[in-house]
Amino acid sequence: MSIDTSPVIEKPKKFTKKSEQSLLNSSGESAEDGQDAPTQTHAKKRKRGSEHAQQDIKSQKLKHPLSTKGSNDSSLCNGSQDLGSRDRSPFHVQTASFHLPISPVGESDILSGVCVEHLSPMVLTFQSEFEAVVLSYSNIRLGEVPRGESGGALVVNESSAWYLWVTADFLLFKPRQGDFIDGQVNLQDRGHLGLVCYNLFNASIEKKRLHSEWTWREQQGSHDGSKGRWEDIDGNKVEGVIRFRVKDVESTDDKEKGFLSLEGTLLGDQEEHELLKREAAQWTQPRK
Repeated sequence: MSIDTSPVIEKPKKFTKKSEQSLLNSSGESAEDGQDAPTQTHAKKRKRGSEHAQQDIKSQKLKHPLSTKGSNDSSLCNGSQDLGSRDRSPFHVQTASFHLPISPVGESDILSGVCVEHLSPMVLTFQSEFEAVVLSYSNIRLGEVPRGESGGALVVNESSAWYLWVTADFLLFKPRQGDFIDGQVNLQDRGHLGLVCYNLFNASIEKKRLHSEWTWREQQGSHDGSKGRWEDIDGNKVEGVIRFRVKDVESTDDKEKGFLSLEGTLLGDQEEHELLKREAAQWTQPRK
């Protein structure tokens, strides 16, 4: 007898930028309740990353906002790429149910066993079931059978483990093309600008998608021109927090190091649309 362990995932709750701050502030509070205590105990190191992300968001101040030059309605891009909405948040809360094996060692405290063995390892990794990075989980329910599914606790043949439906609410980081995200500048190169978002996620903006008014100032003594800094139109070093638009999302669901990275743009809608058309034309040109 085989067991279908495919998760049952409900439609996510969407959040706007206005509700994003309160969502992140409250994401770690539920662990203070008795039901969610195992999350704090067994995923403490992983939790620290999401807590730092929340603190990072609170302290961020934008120094170089996204360009509005040439900005227009996102319909300029006729389906080739989503130019997005400034009010759309990359954070979601999604309820999911998993039919999980409960090992004998976890039978004395099933809730803690489920957290240690199954839920906590999901935190701060990319999960293909959600197509997102799991930041935290809360409101765990045991034995709650999803609608349309059958069976509660189940023992298969002579297996030492038995299966139980586990339902929880997951806080997800699920950026899409067109989302607006804040990133802290941490790397400068002639060809791109590197950022860290929410203290967790890497992002890169290539040179052609930076502000056209910015210039690369080579560091004295740099023989190959690779060392230096980007300066804005006033000659100030580009640093601090920058709001950019997500151009592409790269992810992997590798169980050991599953994560994601972002590619961004600082161009306005019209500028980005024209650049996308030029890039598409280059791909369609026949090779000589």
